[in-house]
Amino acid sequence: LLDDPVTPVGGHQPTITVSDADASVEAVEDTPVTIGGVSVGDIDHNSSNVGDTLTVTITVTDGSASPTGAIALNDTSGLDTFSGDNGNTITLTGKQDAVNAALNNMTLTPAQDFNGNLTIHLSVDDGTMTGTVTKDISVVFSPVNDAPNLTPDPVSVNEGGSVTIGSDIFHLIDPELGVNQTSSQEVFQ
Repeated sequence: LLDDPVTPVGGHQPTITVSDADASVEAVEDTPVTIGGVSVGDIDHNSSNVGDTLTVTITVTDGSASPTGAIALNDTSGLDTFSGDNGNTITLTGKQDAVNAALNNMTLTPAQDFNGNLTIHLSVDDGTMTGTVTKDISVVFSPVNDAPNLTPDPVSVNEGGSVTIGSDIFHLIDPELGVNQTSSQEVFQ
């Protein structure tokens, strides 16, 4: 037998697990996407929900100074604290089970007409000296062809009179082409 007792080591690093299907997601412009298969783990956690309190930060980035897109958490009822729900930066704290309930099937909603790449950056810290663990989820929003919008201004004319419909009457907006122009047409008497 051993003369020296084994001392358990505390403060293990937490983990973030993202299923392969959710590590890289394809979606369509203007359509919210559900992100499932995300969970955090803490080896110090046991079946009685006893363990380190985890702090998870979720940030949506698109490479710009003002990122687009918002994350909505699923179930926040068991968390100790959370802030930023339905925003692009969320911080939540709680035990493993409560954090996983909040992360389960969270929803990412892109800004209107956004297409391109968004990254969901996840970080988890258990408050020990082991450091923060991070993982990214890539979401690619494909563009859809938004219909152009033609809006004429109202025109009135007296009977027997004439009117010229000028460039300030018809307004054409095509979001895909970046077109926002006016059109004119000479009109008859």
